[in-house]
Amino acid sequence: MPVVGPNRTISMTVTGSTELYRALLEAGDAAKAGLREGLYKEAEDILAKTIPRTPIETGDLRESGRVERSSRGPNHIRVSIVFGGGEKGIGYAFWVHENLDANHPVGQAKFLEVTATEAMSGMADRIAARVRSYVEKKAARAARAG
Repeated sequence: MPVVGPNRTISMTVTGSTELYRALLEAGDAAKAGLREGLYKEAEDILAKTIPRTPIETGDLRESGRVERSSRGPNHIRVSIVFGGGEKGIGYAFWVHENLDANHPVGQAKFLEVTATEAMSGMADRIAARVRSYVEKKAARAARAG
Protein backbone atom coordinates (compact mmCIF):
# COMPACT_ATOMS: atom_id res chain seq x y z
CA MET A 1 0.00 0.00 0.00
CA PRO A 2 1.44 3.38 -0.94
CA VAL A 3 2.27 5.71 1.93
CA VAL A 4 2.76 9.46 1.76
CA GLY A 5 5.84 10.23 3.81
CA PRO A 6 7.05 13.43 5.45
CA ASN A 7 9.24 14.31 2.48
CA ARG A 8 6.23 14.13 0.17
CA THR A 9 7.10 10.83 -1.42
CA ILE A 10 5.08 7.74 -2.04
CA SER A 11 6.84 4.49 -1.35
CA MET A 12 5.84 0.95 -2.18
CA THR A 13 7.29 -2.38 -1.18
CA VAL A 14 7.26 -5.34 -3.52
CA THR A 15 6.19 -8.44 -1.61
CA GLY A 16 8.46 -11.41 -1.94
CA SER A 17 11.46 -9.11 -2.09
CA THR A 18 13.26 -10.93 0.76
CA GLU A 19 13.24 -14.20 -1.18
CA LEU A 20 14.26 -12.37 -4.34
CA TYR A 21 17.12 -10.69 -2.49
CA ARG A 22 18.43 -14.05 -1.19
CA ALA A 23 18.27 -15.53 -4.68
CA LEU A 24 20.12 -12.55 -6.10
CA LEU A 25 22.91 -12.87 -3.54
CA GLU A 26 23.36 -16.48 -4.57
CA ALA A 27 23.31 -15.63 -8.28
CA GLY A 28 26.03 -12.99 -8.01
CA ASP A 29 26.82 -9.64 -9.57
CA ALA A 30 25.11 -10.28 -12.91
CA ALA A 31 21.81 -10.87 -11.13
CA LYS A 32 22.18 -7.69 -9.10
CA ALA A 33 22.89 -5.71 -12.27
CA GLY A 34 19.86 -7.40 -13.83
CA LEU A 35 17.73 -6.38 -10.87
CA ARG A 36 18.88 -2.76 -11.21
CA GLU A 37 17.91 -2.81 -14.87
CA GLY A 38 14.66 -4.69 -14.22
CA LEU A 39 13.54 -2.20 -11.58
CA TYR A 40 14.47 0.72 -13.81
CA LYS A 41 12.51 -0.71 -16.76
CA GLU A 42 9.51 -1.40 -14.49
CA ALA A 43 9.62 2.21 -13.29
CA GLU A 44 9.85 3.46 -16.87
CA ASP A 45 6.75 1.42 -17.76
CA ILE A 46 4.87 2.84 -14.77
CA LEU A 47 5.91 6.38 -15.72
CA ALA A 48 4.75 5.86 -19.32
CA LYS A 49 1.32 4.76 -18.06
CA THR A 50 1.20 7.61 -15.52
CA ILE A 51 1.83 10.48 -17.95
CA PRO A 52 -1.63 10.29 -19.62
CA ARG A 53 -3.25 10.38 -16.15
CA THR A 54 -1.24 13.41 -15.04
CA PRO A 55 -3.29 16.61 -14.98
CA ILE A 56 -2.27 19.09 -17.64
CA GLU A 57 -2.60 22.83 -17.54
CA THR A 58 0.70 24.09 -18.92
CA GLY A 59 2.29 20.69 -19.56
CA ASP A 60 5.12 21.37 -17.11
CA LEU A 61 3.97 18.78 -14.57
CA ARG A 62 3.78 16.03 -17.20
CA GLU A 63 7.16 17.02 -18.61
CA SER A 64 8.72 16.87 -15.15
CA GLY A 65 8.04 13.13 -14.79
CA ARG A 66 11.19 11.04 -14.74
CA VAL A 67 12.82 7.90 -13.34
CA GLU A 68 15.86 8.34 -11.10
CA ARG A 69 18.36 5.75 -9.88
CA SER A 70 20.28 5.97 -6.66
CA SER A 71 22.51 3.62 -4.74
CA ARG A 72 23.89 3.51 -1.23
CA GLY A 73 26.22 0.62 -1.80
CA PRO A 74 26.45 -2.59 -3.81
CA ASN A 75 23.45 -4.24 -2.13
CA HIS A 76 21.11 -1.25 -2.06
CA ILE A 77 19.04 -0.58 -5.16
CA ARG A 78 16.60 2.30 -5.35
CA VAL A 79 14.57 3.53 -8.28
CA SER A 80 12.24 6.51 -7.95
CA ILE A 81 9.49 7.87 -10.17
CA VAL A 82 9.54 11.62 -9.67
CA PHE A 83 7.28 14.51 -10.64
CA GLY A 84 8.18 18.12 -9.96
CA GLY A 85 11.40 19.90 -9.21
CA GLY A 86 13.72 19.82 -12.18
CA GLU A 87 14.87 22.76 -14.27
CA LYS A 88 11.55 24.59 -13.98
CA GLY A 89 11.42 24.17 -10.20
CA ILE A 90 7.92 22.73 -10.17
CA GLY A 91 6.93 22.68 -6.52
CA TYR A 92 3.27 21.80 -6.83
CA ALA A 93 3.40 18.15 -7.97
CA PHE A 94 2.59 16.79 -4.52
CA TRP A 95 -0.41 19.08 -4.07
CA VAL A 96 -1.83 18.28 -7.52
CA HIS A 97 -1.35 14.57 -6.83
CA GLU A 98 -3.04 14.64 -3.42
CA ASN A 99 -5.91 17.09 -4.00
CA LEU A 100 -8.97 14.88 -4.44
CA ASP A 101 -11.28 17.92 -4.64
CA ALA A 102 -9.64 19.49 -7.70
CA ASN A 103 -11.47 19.33 -11.01
CA HIS A 104 -9.02 18.26 -13.68
CA PRO A 105 -10.43 18.51 -17.23
CA VAL A 106 -7.53 16.26 -18.26
CA GLY A 107 -5.91 13.79 -15.87
CA GLN A 108 -6.71 12.93 -12.27
CA ALA A 109 -5.54 13.19 -8.69
CA LYS A 110 -3.41 10.28 -7.44
CA PHE A 111 -2.12 9.85 -11.00
CA LEU A 112 1.08 8.09 -9.91
CA GLU A 113 -0.34 6.20 -6.95
CA VAL A 114 -3.18 4.66 -8.99
CA THR A 115 -0.83 3.57 -11.76
CA ALA A 116 1.78 2.17 -9.36
CA THR A 117 -0.88 0.27 -7.43
CA GLU A 118 -2.19 -1.27 -10.66
CA ALA A 119 1.37 -2.24 -11.61
CA MET A 120 1.89 -4.16 -8.35
CA SER A 121 -0.05 -7.10 -9.76
CA GLY A 122 2.56 -9.31 -11.38
CA MET A 123 5.43 -6.91 -10.69
CA ALA A 124 7.65 -9.46 -8.96
CA ASP A 125 7.20 -11.87 -11.88
CA ARG A 126 7.98 -9.17 -14.47
CA ILE A 127 11.09 -8.10 -12.59
CA ALA A 128 12.21 -11.72 -12.18
CA ALA A 129 11.77 -12.26 -15.93
CA ARG A 130 13.84 -9.16 -16.66
CA VAL A 131 16.58 -10.32 -14.29
CA ARG A 132 16.59 -13.77 -15.88
CA SER A 133 16.78 -12.26 -19.37
CA TYR A 134 19.63 -9.94 -18.36
CA VAL A 135 21.63 -12.77 -16.80
CA GLU A 136 21.05 -15.04 -19.82
CA LYS A 137 22.16 -12.32 -22.27
CA LYS A 138 25.26 -11.59 -20.20
CA ALA A 139 26.12 -15.31 -20.06
CA ALA A 140 25.62 -15.66 -23.83
CA ARG A 141 27.90 -12.67 -24.50
CA ALA A 142 30.55 -14.13 -22.19
CA ALA A 143 30.32 -17.51 -23.93
CA ARG A 144 30.77 -15.89 -27.36
CA ALA A 145 33.72 -13.82 -26.13
CA GLY A 146 35.42 -16.70 -24.33
